Amino acid sequence: MKPADKTIVIDNEYYQAHYLLNEESGRWLARVRVIRKDTNEYINKGFTVYKYRKNEVVQEVISKVTSTFRSEIEGLGVPLEWDSEVRKILVACSKHRKTILNFGAYCESLDRKGGKGDFGLEYAKFWRELIIKTSALTCRINKLPPQERLSLLVPPDSVYEDPSDSWSLEEIDNRRMVFDYFGNPTDEEKKVHTAQNEKLQKRFVELGWKN
Repeated sequence: MKPADKTIVIDNEYYQAHYLLNEESGRWLARVRVIRKDTNEYINKGFTVYKYRKNEVVQEVISKVTSTFRSEIEGLGVPLEWDSEVRKILVACSKHRKTILNFGAYCESLDRKGGKGDFGLEYAKFWRELIIKTSALTCRINKLPPQERLSLLVPPDSVYEDPSDSWSLEEIDNRRMVFDYFGNPTDEEKKVHTAQNEKLQKRFVELGWKN
């Protein structure tokens, strides 16, 4: 598969849509994705085009963007928590957790392969940086006003309509996991965190899912 440069097809005040054009197994693929411009996080919008000819893929992308997709994106309006410190912290904590998970997977891979080398130094460096970044995120949360600290823990009600949706589930998990970065949570914050966990479990029961 041969990666190509990112091509921007929509760029308005709040969102940017782009695609990467790649060749895979004799066919051309264009995956259109949309990001929020304040946090660069991907949103649950986009589409994919497969064709045997490169120019046909590009033409179909342009056709879809101009016919319906552009107006769909413009109709989204202002994103949730636009350009707020709350949203930026939420995204930063999510990326931080993914870094930890990825490094854990890397360690397991080395262990299976019997790799050694300078891993001890690499491991120590990772944990040193991890502590520094974790402390920095906790400090950012501590600087928030009380009401904004609480809002970090509460996702929009819409995500509970279908918690099996990957985007909804990620929003719920981000709100639940950010609590780990609260250095000294208040009783009210603990209560809100617990209430959100209970709300999710209750929704699972309503949908007939096993906990």
